[in-house]
Amino acid sequence: AGVPEFAEGWGLEPDHPAMLQEYFATHKLDKPEWLDSPDQVWAKLRDEMEQRQLDKRQCAGWGHLIHLERDGERVGVLRARPGEQLRVTVKGFIHNSQGDSCIQQLFLVADLAIVAEVSDGVPGLGRDINKKVTITAPKQGG
Repeated sequence: AGVPEFAEGWGLEPDHPAMLQEYFATHKLDKPEWLDSPDQVWAKLRDEMEQRQLDKRQCAGWGHLIHLERDGERVGVLRARPGEQLRVTVKGFIHNSQGDSCIQQLFLVADLAIVAEVSDGVPGLGRDINKKVTITAPKQGG
């Protein structure tokens, strides 16, 4: 099976559900019911993306939705040689609940390590994200 229509253009690959299942298993995380099948994983992603867009329009809750771009193309997986430096652009949005003055921090994480700071501040009613970051691939392959 391929990538569902709603997810085309997000840089995700057909094995996205399997990679997510592997991540949960590797880190011994409690497995949510929606992780049981690829169709349920894609449905959960679709629902989350739609909810985040709705929350943005209504300024409901504290939220964000981002994607990565490399060489102008959206990517869902970054592949690199051990220790390689990857230059990517983070794009999307971040907002506060009803535009309140809470500070939000948004980071990119690879496995369990923070690899880049995306946002640190008060997004208020919302702001777009368009930030270039450099990520160093782990020195160990895998």
